[in-house]
Amino acid sequence: MRESPGGRARLARLPRSRCVRVLADRIGRFPRHLARRFPAPVGRLPMAYLLWWRLIVTAGLLRDTSGTSVTIAGRVGYGSPYALSRAFERTFGTTPRRYRAQAAERGPVKASLVRIG
Repeated sequence: MRESPGGRARLARLPRSRCVRVLADRIGRFPRHLARRFPAPVGRLPMAYLLWWRLIVTAGLLRDTSGTSVTIAGRVGYGSPYALSRAFERTFGTTPRRYRAQAAERGPVKASLVRIG
């Protein structure tokens, strides 16, 4: 399965629901097809990929904006900043607050050096 142009943008706008059916509907696939075919090219199950992608978007927002944790949690589909913080720390090994502080110390990231996916 190849990701279509704009596929990442559609994934970032997914509703808060974490069910495969909603993800499959959004990208135009049947849930069984998605669950069976998705892991091979992506390396993750559909919902694991969605959660991972939301955290990648979160990292970018923490780095590039001054949005509050409440605002960022809402933008990436988390119900609370606490839930987002727990998931972020579990994935990246640091809290969103520490990540933002470290990113500020490092300075801007050049887009040509960043590869996601």
